[in-house]
Formats: sequence, structure tokens, C-alpha cells
Amino acid sequence: MLLPFSKIRVYHGTNLFSAMIIKQYGIWLTLQRKTTDFGKGFYVTPTINQALQWAREKSKNSPINKKIVKLLAMSNAEYEHHPYTKIPALIQFDLNMFQLLLLHGLIFPLPDNPLWNPYERQVANFVYSCRSGWAHAYDFIFGPIGTFHYTIPKKIIFSQTKNQLSLNSEKAIHCLSNMQVFSLSANFQYDQFQTV
Repeated sequence: MLLPFSKIRVYHGTNLFSAMIIKQYGIWLTLQRKTTDFGKGFYVTPTINQALQWAREKSKNSPINKKIVKLLAMSNAEYEHHPYTKIPALIQFDLNMFQLLLLHGLIFPLPDNPLWNPYERQVANFVYSCRSGWAHAYDFIFGPIGTFHYTIPKKIIFSQTKNQLSLNSEKAIHCLSNMQVFSLSANFQYDQFQTV
């Protein structure tokens, strides 16, 4: 859950190629995917182990973002064969919660919260709409990670343990500071990072 402390630490798991682009150029909000749980945004989590799992996944399967490849004047083949696309990376930020909570946002309860049951349908409808391409005007959204049900179309199942914070506007992105990039070995341990 997001608490109104002055700063909290949040993480973004990716591959080293994407991490180095963010380090050099900043977060390109306009190039983020649109059909995600909370819409087009830059996703972080306060849960480090979750971000590390995402880093591992992104280094194993990193689809080509044609807009980024074009901006960097690379070919698809150059991206696919770039050694940094196969290296997991963790980006760590400080998030100014006081500043963030002054913005227009939504904070959904998580499934382990007693308030979850009355909100579950609302969260599911919101996620389904965003995954269908609906654009909203929120600066940020916090809530559980959802996935589609395997056999029931349009049904969303929520993780009991994984959460996400979507930063959907430049104002929200500016609440991040002190970025650090950590390169992770293929057999990384959660407590062994190498700063880049």
C-alpha cells in the first residue's frame, strides 16, 4: 500500500538495454504501451522481489518496441542481437509521495485489504477498460496486478501478492528522483547487484 511518507523507494525491472536508454534519455512516457492494466504509463513497484522477477522476464523475452528502435535509428536485428537485451536490470528510484499524492490519482485496495471485496468489480472493470485501449486522465494509479482468466473471457484475476504503481503523466514521472541502474547477472541473487 502507498503511505504518505515523504519518500519511498520504488523499482522497475527491465533489461539492461532499456535501463540504459532510460538512464541516458529519461522516461519516454509517450512510447509506453497503451493496453496495460492501468493504461499507458511507466510502471514501478515498492516490492523489490517483484521487480527482480520482471527484470528476469524482460531479459528472456523483450519484444521490439518499433517506436524506440526507430528513434534510436536501429534495425530490428540490431536490437534483437544487442547483448544488453539479454541482461536483466533493476532501476531504483526515490518517489516523493507527498508530491505524488497532490496529483489526480487512484489508489485501489489490494486483495488482502478488508476493503477489497466491495472494490474488486470496480477494479476489474477499470483494468478491462484500460487493456481494451481506454485512455483515462489520472496522473497515477496504484493497485494489484491483473491477468485475464484462462477460460472465462473478459474476467480479470488479481494477484494476491503483486502490486503496481502506474505513473501516467509527466507530473507523476517528475515525482521520481535519484535513479540508480543495477545490472544483474543471469544467476543473480536478490542481494547481489552491480551498479551501472
